[in-house]
Amino acid sequence: MKLNFFKTGIILLSTVTLLTTSCSNEEFGTPEQVNVTNLPDNVLNKVLDLQMDPSLFNYQEIQLFDGSTKKIVITSGDMAIDVDRFLAIPSNQGGLNAKQ
Repeated sequence: MKLNFFKTGIILLSTVTLLTTSCSNEEFGTPEQVNVTNLPDNVLNKVLDLQMDPSLFNYQEIQLFDGSTKKIVITSGDMAIDVDRFLAIPSNQGGLNAKQ
């Protein structure tokens, strides 16, 4: 009987210790939202104007076969758009989410 009470006491004490340490409120402060992107200001403003997440966009300059460079915006990693065409997207008609 003493052994059962001892085992139950150890299990209860372990459970209480585990719950109090794992459920404690830790104050880390308020994290500031920082959007770290490599987008130029005009492209970033257009992305925000289209109400989209800037982290889904990437800006690159690619070199064409003739040696010239072209500035493109890559959206969600799978669609490349010329910067001039991207900036010309009307924001009041749904932007990139509009039906074709």
